[in-house]
Amino acid sequence: MAEKVQWQDVTSYTHSERGVRQPDTWAVVFNKVRICVTRNHRDYPGEWVMHCHVLLIDTHPLGFPSDARKEDVQLKAIAVARRKAGVINATLEALSDAFMKG
Repeated sequence: MAEKVQWQDVTSYTHSERGVRQPDTWAVVFNKVRICVTRNHRDYPGEWVMHCHVLLIDTHPLGFPSDARKEDVQLKAIAVARRKAGVINATLEALSDAFMKG
């Protein structure tokens, strides 16, 4: 049975902002892979970006304005991570094949 996965609000709040300011950063961790989406990053105001350090994705623009639904942004971030993981996997397969041919 698939494990239930929840995105968590990981917004950095000051004490006076919690409950007043709308969340702007969400993260999910699954099998030690953490994907994070954030809106209004200092280098990308008005946009959503993602990070996934294990896949070497850092501040990748997702093509959504900051008022887009977070669920749509989260699905796009997972798709970007899957695509990057596929590239890494294909590269490692090619490396393994090259090594074996040696």
